[in-house]
Amino acid sequence: MILFLCAANSPSNFGADEVINASEIDPVEVIKQLTNGRGADLVIDCVGGYAGIKSFEQAQDMVADRGTIQLIALYQQQPLPLHAAKIMQKQLVAGILTDELPMKTALRAMNSIEKGIIQVKKMITHQFPYTEAKEAFDFLWYTPEKGLGVLLDWEI
Repeated sequence: MILFLCAANSPSNFGADEVINASEIDPVEVIKQLTNGRGADLVIDCVGGYAGIKSFEQAQDMVADRGTIQLIALYQQQPLPLHAAKIMQKQLVAGILTDELPMKTALRAMNSIEKGIIQVKKMITHQFPYTEAKEAFDFLWYTPEKGLGVLLDWEI
């Protein structure tokens, strides 16, 4: 089962079996219910920003024993709370660790986009002209919970 957790109304389920709006319901409780109390085998935490601190705590609560938490976000130079009692018997991966060559990873991603497996257009929530790059980065820095996919448009 693939779950998609979001902090606000999402324009799509992005191919997930279930969509959980974390601003409306406790995602930890939902994960526990859906897995009969076991927890998720894999939690990919890519929230980042100030909201990411809470999502990292939730990830520790929703991952199953022998499960993995993968962090793919930046947290505005804030320390993340790592609870030893919650992380025992679990794996924590920071970043993307792979022996695959970056070009091969990029080609695989592009093929997935081309085949429609990754639905990029549905992920774009905000678009800024390149002349407003500072505003776009400020938007991401100060309100990361409001943007899923933020693009800079380089066309004149």
